[in-house]
Order: sequence, then C-alpha cells, then structure tokens
Amino acid sequence: MKKPTNSPRPNTKILKPISFRKQQGVVIVFTAIALVLIFGMAGLAVDMGHAFANKTRMKNIIDATALSAARTLRDANAGTIAENIAEAETAARRTFDLAVRTDANEELADAGMTSANLEFFYEDTLTFSWANWQKTSDWITNETTMPEFVTAGYRDVVFPTWFLGVM
Repeated sequence: MKKPTNSPRPNTKILKPISFRKQQGVVIVFTAIALVLIFGMAGLAVDMGHAFANKTRMKNIIDATALSAARTLRDANAGTIAENIAEAETAARRTFDLAVRTDANEELADAGMTSANLEFFYEDTLTFSWANWQKTSDWITNETTMPEFVTAGYRDVVFPTWFLGVM
C-alpha cells in the first residue's frame, strides 16, 4: 500500500501570485470607469434637483392663478355666470403670465409655459374627487349658480435637462 503524501496531485496547478507589473494598467481603467459613474450620478442628482425646483415653482404659479380666479369670481358683478367666469379666467391668465415672466421663473418661460395651456375646473362644494370638478364649458352649460371653488391645471410642459442630455 502506498503511503499518502501531502503534496498536491501531479495534475493540479498551483496558483502563483500575479506580479505587480501585470496589473499596472488595471488601476487606470477602474479609475476611469469609477469617474464616469460618479459624474453621471452627480449629473443625475443635479438634474433631478433642478426638475424638482421647477415643479415647485410651477405649482406655486398655478396655485396663485387659481386663487386669482377664485377671488375675481367672488368679487364679480358682471352679470351672467359665463361673463363672470370669463372675467375670472382673464384675471387668472394675466396673473399666470406675470408670474412666469419674473426673474426667478425665467426658466419656466424659456420652457414655453404660456397661459394658453391653462385649464380651469369649477365646483360649488369642496370635494376631493376629480369626478365632481367641471371644466369651464361644462359649468356654464350645466349649472345655474356661481362656482365657489376653482382649481387650475397645466398640460404639456417639458423642462430642459443639463447633464442627462449628454448621456
């Protein structure tokens, strides 16, 4: 009987440590990949923060627009419901255009935001369901009383991105 040996089997290769000279170029490749990823993530963070700030500005302007319409409706003495709503929407669009043109909101104007894309919705009782809110033409056609509440919406706005356009 053969005596077992502690040496490896003849077909087994022993892994030799790789010399430092063979790995010199790998560090540059990994560093380049890491820098691209870091700058990409930083660019994404800047663009997302910028988009959030623009969204907040836009929401504030639309809220001011709705408040302007509601206040004008409350104080309206024009006569018919249609005339009062038209006066309220004109005042709200003027408020919107003035707010977009301020220095702090010039980027919103650059994105093409105009009062032409505003939509107004009316309701006589405050509800939290969109099913009860009516567009301007529907309110004028279906209702016989002045609306108590106004909300405004905006459609079709695209904000520019800085870094995401590069990637």
